[in-house]
This record gives sequence, C-alpha cells and structure tokens, in this order.
Amino acid sequence: MSQNEIEDIGSLKALTKLAKLFLSGNRITDLSPLKPLSNMEHLYIGGNRISDLRALEGMTQMRSLYAGANQIKDLDPLKKLTNLDVLDLKSNLVYDLGPLKFLKNLSYLDLYNNRVWNLDPIRNLRFDKYYDTGALIFTLQLDHNYLDLRSTTKTYQLLNKLNGEGYLRTQLKAQRLVIGSTNAYVGESAFKLSTAPFISSSRTYVPIRFVSERLGSKVSWNQSKKEVTIQKNNTTIRWIVNEKKAIVNGQTVSFDTPLLLKKGSTFVPVRFVSELLESTVEFMVNPKTVIIFEKK
Repeated sequence: MSQNEIEDIGSLKALTKLAKLFLSGNRITDLSPLKPLSNMEHLYIGGNRISDLRALEGMTQMRSLYAGANQIKDLDPLKKLTNLDVLDLKSNLVYDLGPLKFLKNLSYLDLYNNRVWNLDPIRNLRFDKYYDTGALIFTLQLDHNYLDLRSTTKTYQLLNKLNGEGYLRTQLKAQRLVIGSTNAYVGESAFKLSTAPFISSSRTYVPIRFVSERLGSKVSWNQSKKEVTIQKNNTTIRWIVNEKKAIVNGQTVSFDTPLLLKKGSTFVPVRFVSELLESTVEFMVNPKTVIIFEKK
C-alpha cells in the first residue's frame, strides 16, 4: 500500500497475522491501529508524518524497520525490539541514541540527516563496510548530523571503530550547557562560563553571549540602558534587562519571562534561542542538559 494518500490505517488492526507491511509514502500520523500486529517482522513506514513509535513496542519479532523521512525523535519504544537487524531512520529528528544500546543484533543502521551528537550509546554494536561493484558500502550511516569529527576527537575514533560513514564537512555544531555547571561544550571543545545556566520560575535560562556568538551572531552590551543587542545576518534584536519583550527589527516580540542579569552576565530563556535565533533546543535529564543545535 505504499505511495498512496492513506491517512487512516484503522482497518489493519484485525490483520494480526501480518508479518510484512508496506506503508511508505502516505499521510499517516497515527500508528496505534498497528499495535495488535505482534507478528510483524518487516515494516515499511518511511515518508509519512509519524512522530510516535509507541505502537511498535510489542512487535518483538521485528527484524527490519524502515521509517525514514518522518518526524521521529524518541527511540525509547524500540528498546525491546531486540531482534531488529535493519533500522532505517534517515531524515528524522533523532538526537538520543540511548535506546539503541539494547539492540545487539543491529547490523544496518541509517541515521543520515538527523541530530545525532553522541555515539557512546552504540559503541558496543558492530557494523561493517564492504565493496559492492566497486563502491564502498557502510552499514552505519551518519552523514549530516552534529558529530564532532575532527581527527583528534574521541567521536572520530569511535566512528572509525564502528566502521561508520560520516564526514566532517557535512556535520553541524551542537552546544551543550549543563544546568548549574560552568562547563559548556561545543562538540568536544570545552568552555568555561563565568556564570552557570539556571532554572527560574520553571524556565531554563542560558547565557546569551555564549550561545549567540556560537550560533554566528554578534553581541553587544549597553551598560547605561542595560540593553543587549544581537545581530545575525539581516536581523537585529534588542532586549533590556527585566523586560518581557524584545525588539526584533523594530517589531515587539513578547515573552512570558524577562531577560535577566546575573553576576554581570545576561541570561535568556531557551525559548528565545529556538524562536529568535532559529535553533532547535532539546533537553536531557541526567544531568539536566540543554542541547542547542545549529540551524540546518
């Protein structure tokens, strides 16, 4: 049933003996009707509008899953699918590979064009590279992500150990800021902040100068006005300390929390980073970490 305009797959829930299903290239958002199909071994759902994989949790016989070109972030529903041999997740929003460490039988993993920044969770998996009609084939694909692949980094060494394909020129930068810590990172490069990121009124605040400059902006500070100015390309943003609004190219943009000044450093809520600096922001729990992905 691939390459149609199917949105509703509710009629499939009764087909509990299905072992192979082709649904690629449709308009599917909801996989919940597939939950009873516990005999599924091969599932093709690429090119849809899927973000939630929880309906697949019970498909423990699954051997191959093709789910590229969707909006998938969370891989936690896959951690019990220990028979998976092939997993295609290219062109999604994946950034945390933690759940994949349980999939010991994986021999093919396509993560091309995601937001992968850390390979440690899959360091004990095994992949291969081989020649096919003269072309070198990698069974681990990691181009167009956020990996620090400079030749001196641990990530570069691990990628080679895993026999993965990924090139420095295709990778973008990811910042990591740990709440309560003055240690910050861009890739594997460490930086020392004068003041640590913090949480106030249930909002996470990050240092505006550090974050903005590493996203290609210029930052200046007007001491008399207590105003910070951020310039990037054709955009100029001005924001005064304790105000709940910023001026963007002359237009007012309101926030539910103000710009704050702490120990001589200005801090913005992370919503500012995602909305005005146009960068994706994700959170990891242990330790409490903000990850900021440079815009693709």
